[in-house]
Amino acid sequence: MSEQQGGLRSANQNPWYCLATLFGEQTGAGYDAVMAARNRAAWNRWMTGLVAAPKFDALLARGIAMEELQPYQEVELQAFIDLLEARLPLGCRELPGPDMGVDFSRTFFEEPVSFEGFVFPTVFNIKNAIFTNAVSFMGAVFLGPAHFNGCAFTGYAGFAGVDFHGLADFRGTKFAGASGLLSARYLGDVNFGQSEGAWDNKPDYFGSGQKSARENL
Repeated sequence: MSEQQGGLRSANQNPWYCLATLFGEQTGAGYDAVMAARNRAAWNRWMTGLVAAPKFDALLARGIAMEELQPYQEVELQAFIDLLEARLPLGCRELPGPDMGVDFSRTFFEEPVSFEGFVFPTVFNIKNAIFTNAVSFMGAVFLGPAHFNGCAFTGYAGFAGVDFHGLADFRGTKFAGASGLLSARYLGDVNFGQSEGAWDNKPDYFGSGQKSARENL
């Protein structure tokens, strides 16, 4: 899908997606757990450097590994930045960082996406995004408000075990299948007004041996 087609930008034109898939994207060949772990660790180390106690302690209590909460040291920071800059879309002049709100709004996600275990430290905005394949937020932690308004999940969407510390806003969100939202933990306000679809649990799509929704068609 080309950039801005249908009013949406393709995932690889979104710098936040590029950061989230620094070491590669999931494909229809099967779930790559090693790559997913590398992507998660890179995201968490970059994004959690400004998280202060007691939220930092809450992340540890949640089971986020300490090594994934350690900021990049000077000797490794430039290598990380070089890798990120090479992954970012052409013309992107600002690195996505922990002092900014995460912005996945109006983005078209064509490939399977794993946000499992990701920490989103500030405002999370994914309004009016479309996922045409599987996506998992299982075990993710949203420390700030999370805006899913108007999203469309046309494949598997996993929210089991998610912690929402702030507002969880799912107004107008559409789910094609079960999502596991009933097993998420809501520590702030939540709004499911005018959302459509099932909120119950479903086996983990990203388990060993699973393939993309596109391949299963």
